[in-house]
Amino acid sequence: MGLLARLRRAVLSTFAEAAAPIVAGALKESGRQTSKWIKQSTGPLEEAVAALSKQVGQLEEQQRATLAALEAVTRLAQSTHVRVADTEPFDERTHHAAIAAHVGAAITATPMTPAPFPHLVVRDLLPPTFYEALLRAIPPPTFWRDAGFRRENWHVDGDRGPVFSESTWRYMHTVVGNQMIMPALLERFRPHIQSYWSDFFGIDAATVDGHYECGEGRLQLRRGGYKLEPHLDPPRAVLTVLIYLAKPGDDDAFGTDIYASDPLPVKRVGIYYPGREGLNVQKVGRVPFTPNTLLAFMTATSVHGAELPADLDPRFERFTYQLLVTPDDETWRRVRRHRDESEMAPATY
Repeated sequence: MGLLARLRRAVLSTFAEAAAPIVAGALKESGRQTSKWIKQSTGPLEEAVAALSKQVGQLEEQQRATLAALEAVTRLAQSTHVRVADTEPFDERTHHAAIAAHVGAAITATPMTPAPFPHLVVRDLLPPTFYEALLRAIPPPTFWRDAGFRRENWHVDGDRGPVFSESTWRYMHTVVGNQMIMPALLERFRPHIQSYWSDFFGIDAATVDGHYECGEGRLQLRRGGYKLEPHLDPPRAVLTVLIYLAKPGDDDAFGTDIYASDPLPVKRVGIYYPGREGLNVQKVGRVPFTPNTLLAFMTATSVHGAELPADLDPRFERFTYQLLVTPDDETWRRVRRHRDESEMAPATY
């Protein structure tokens, strides 16, 4: 048995030595064949990818040309509107005194709603003739800038429009907003503004008096499917003001939702979404979207939002005008320096 075992091992060893070059050659040849097969198989794929890449490049070039052409058409349409449509400016001298008296009386007579945060809902804010002029002065579609999903904006101080649109809305923002609406609202919200400056920044509100301005004057166009979750506007603003530009037949259900919330942080940056930060928010009401209506509230503590059903008529358009009452640039820098230097203790409201 021992001899047979040694003989078997010797035969196997000899066979292995003899077979090794044969096996190595076969593997090498197999590798060459496999490589050749891979090249043959992937060649057409590489050619197809190259062809697709070329087509993508051509499509991108066509897209750039199309966008350039659309921009040229937009500029032409805007230029045409400016030259031939509503070329007469708004005659503010005829209406100024009546507008001032009407706005002041409307804001003064409106009771403050205290919950879930102090806010005013002023009906019939403007004289009917001026409100109708504002509706007529809403710029045509080609003048609006895209602002995200189902939303477009038109900035009073930066975007172009027909002469009547520009002159009417410039008057609305710089005169009606800055000289009539803002002073009246500052007076109505005076106790809340005093608390805001004292509690949030540790300063006397009197040091900011006379240093407010109307910022972010813009028209807002929203369509079906638009949704703005509960939020606070940027903290520089003291008051947020919305004016509903509802037209005859518009559904009043598409107003502003107002929310109660857990205590809110004093220090924050930009638009603040309490729900994203784990705070509880609960909708408690909706301000109806009625014509010629103003909604105003303290920016720092007023959680609000809006939503338009996705199944609305594609032609539906919801127009509002927004302005923010803010300290001027120098005053805001001074206020922030004071807060940073005083290292105000954390607090919530």
